[in-house]
Amino acid sequence: MTRDEVKKYDGKNGNSAYIVYRNKIYDVTVSKLWQDGTHMIKHKAGDDLTEFINKAPHGEEVLFTFPCIKTVEGGTPIISERKQCLMKWYQKYHPHPMLIHLPMGLFYFSSLMLFLYLIYGNTSFELSAYHHT
Repeated sequence: MTRDEVKKYDGKNGNSAYIVYRNKIYDVTVSKLWQDGTHMIKHKAGDDLTEFINKAPHGEEVLFTFPCIKTVEGGTPIISERKQCLMKWYQKYHPHPMLIHLPMGLFYFSSLMLFLYLIYGNTSFELSAYHHT
């Protein structure tokens, strides 16, 4: 089955819902999470989800609970081994918490300390605000 043929199985109008993962075609029609060919509002049946499974809150083992019905004709890996390795590293060490949440937390903490200094006049609040920024 080609990728274009898989797209016809979009789960709409009584069609079965198929997805592609690593050039294998899985039938997810019976899943309640794939109602009307849509999963979690952003994934559509008939699409290749190889790149998205690494970002999902679950692993690829969830797909193995569904029947693998065919493979994609002339399928070549969508994601190279190097890119998969980099994606796994990024998932493990991704910088979002340190680059986004830590500065935001420090900003609010410093603002709170300055506010407390203005209310109570205690210099330790002011020093804490400037020490953490």
